[in-house]
Amino acid sequence: LTMGYLPIMLAADSENIGACVNRLIDHRVDGLVLGFYAETISKADFKRVAELDVPLVVCRCGAPLSDVDVIDGELREGGRLAARHLLDLGHRRFAVLVHGKARTPRDDGFIGEVEKAGCVIDPKHIIAHDPLEASCKSKMEASIKALLVDSDRPTAIFADTDPLAYRVMRIAEDMGLSIPENFSLVGCADLTESADSKPPLT
Repeated sequence: LTMGYLPIMLAADSENIGACVNRLIDHRVDGLVLGFYAETISKADFKRVAELDVPLVVCRCGAPLSDVDVIDGELREGGRLAARHLLDLGHRRFAVLVHGKARTPRDDGFIGEVEKAGCVIDPKHIIAHDPLEASCKSKMEASIKALLVDSDRPTAIFADTDPLAYRVMRIAEDMGLSIPENFSLVGCADLTESADSKPPLT
């Protein structure tokens, strides 16, 4: 298959997704690779892209429409391995931070492994906010602060993206809490900068 123009569209947040979709529609493309997190694009915008009538492959998880080809990583296994790491450290009280308004396979893998070990995660400690909402960042930060001051604070937090974990680290530092002295934290993505964070992010 030979294509003259194959754009790659990477949408990290919802702020510019509409502009990106408009650019794709305005340009003639032979095929499209679309990379995004499930909750960063609305069904309406995704439908507009799908209706371009060109070969389309979606990278990442949870495409808003089911009739497209999707390339996914071992997301469930990543969550499971993160849980196993924390369980092996002796943790039994957990929180889960979700990038999106709904749990991903990554979160389900983590929660499933924790439950398999006989632990139950308090529903109030599974925190998710819709990135498409303008107030998402402030709501998530407020939820993290509330979690960290909870008298029944989890001893370990699983953030299903590294940027969410960085946010926890920053808030914890502002609150005078230390990682891993006060609680353990695991991210999921293994971004390059994770090795340079303080402390380095698992």
